[in-house]
Amino acid sequence: MSEKKNDELYKYNHTVGLVTNASYLTQNLALLNTEDYFKADCLAVAHEGHINYIPLVNTLRRCKYVPICGGCDRGKGIIKWMRWVKINNDTYFVCLSTIGIQFYDIELTDVQFEFDFKELNGRLSLPLGACVLGDTLFVGTAMGMIVMFKSMDDCVKMTNHLQVSPFLYLEGANDCLVTVGREEMKSYKVEDGELNPVAVLKESLLLYSVLKIFDDNLFIGHHTGELSLMSFPNLNVIIKQKMHDGEILAIDYSSNKQILLTAAEDLFFRAWKVNESQRTWDCIYEVKNEDRPYCGIGFTNRNCTEFCCVKSNSLIVDFYIETTEETFDSSDDDFITDIDTVPLC
Repeated sequence: MSEKKNDELYKYNHTVGLVTNASYLTQNLALLNTEDYFKADCLAVAHEGHINYIPLVNTLRRCKYVPICGGCDRGKGIIKWMRWVKINNDTYFVCLSTIGIQFYDIELTDVQFEFDFKELNGRLSLPLGACVLGDTLFVGTAMGMIVMFKSMDDCVKMTNHLQVSPFLYLEGANDCLVTVGREEMKSYKVEDGELNPVAVLKESLLLYSVLKIFDDNLFIGHHTGELSLMSFPNLNVIIKQKMHDGEILAIDYSSNKQILLTAAEDLFFRAWKVNESQRTWDCIYEVKNEDRPYCGIGFTNRNCTEFCCVKSNSLIVDFYIETTEETFDSSDDDFITDIDTVPLC
């Protein structure tokens, strides 16, 4: 396998081995970060119904290969979404799969709580996406239902559920949610346990592949290789640009330096810096893999001096570090604002 680079802003630094290979899953990389982190504590990569858990800082902890359920169902189901989340003062590793939702402790030692969604409507409803707003985890399901979970008395509990129009994905930040359907996108403000509509964007057959929110910015990677940057929750398009020649599979964004990472089916991953005067993204670094696409990418620290990426069906995670002392001045980029805290995601 050979790699092609267009400049030397970053350089390959080292590789971390997985227990088994990474599944072809959109955004198949979770990093455990803290608000003042210098380096991500550990990472997780999914393989079908199992999770590769790899410590990055405390190497005395061992790597793990964790099934999403035990007993006779051990390893059954397919992982669709995973992330470390903080609810109240407790941090959990949350996994959405074809058999429901599982809450693990922070080191993936034990399942703290699981829920299969059957008791809400009499049959399994596939969870599609999740986000933490305040002290509550909101999980969207395939039946247009949003289920709420809270951590109370050292225990996770399902507290309520809301019915909205059917959607394909859910994300959220601050006190707002966004749902994405085949023909429209809707944003809501959560107030007193109710969802109050904020904005609706009509777009026929909205073909998205990955969707993430950073502060007041909504990033949508499309099957066409385009990426949309929108204001959130107002859903106003700021930039829409062709970034890749294939489906975008993973993104990450640093509000500190306003650098965007993208990985796509065209075998490239790229780093981008916003060009305010042109209202476009300028590619500042890229790497092409010769045999398989990157399915996960993310910064491992706040100052963007290191990031890691994983390829589909690969047994390794590659780490890249910054090679220049140049700092990017974000003071003039007023339409993408800095954030004060970094979420556990």
